[in-house]
Amino acid sequence: TNVLFVNSSGEFKNCDGLITDNLTVVLSLRTADCIPIFLFDVVTGLRGLVHAGWRGVVGGIACNAIELMVKHKSRVENIQVLLGPSICKHCFEVGGEVAGQFDENCVAIVKNEKYCFNW
Repeated sequence: TNVLFVNSSGEFKNCDGLITDNLTVVLSLRTADCIPIFLFDVVTGLRGLVHAGWRGVVGGIACNAIELMVKHKSRVENIQVLLGPSICKHCFEVGGEVAGQFDENCVAIVKNEKYCFNW
């Protein structure tokens, strides 16, 4: 759930999100089944990119990114958010320990104590 504000390029450890106002910095990440979240402030030009796995979603990583943008002069109403592709609810099978952390509207029981999950 850690999101960093960066002003230079590089590889940043122990974080799943980056925010920058430096136009020369290209933000990138790799995902498999997790959700890439793109953020852009249409007024200040501040932008961010977040990797949201199920732990990050539970931990509020999207809110953390927006709060960091607000600390750097963004206003919530100026932030546009785009969710990239991720695994679909029919393919993301989890156990009860994960399913129990989400609203029941996001979870479908499959069989043998396995659940499909749509975050």
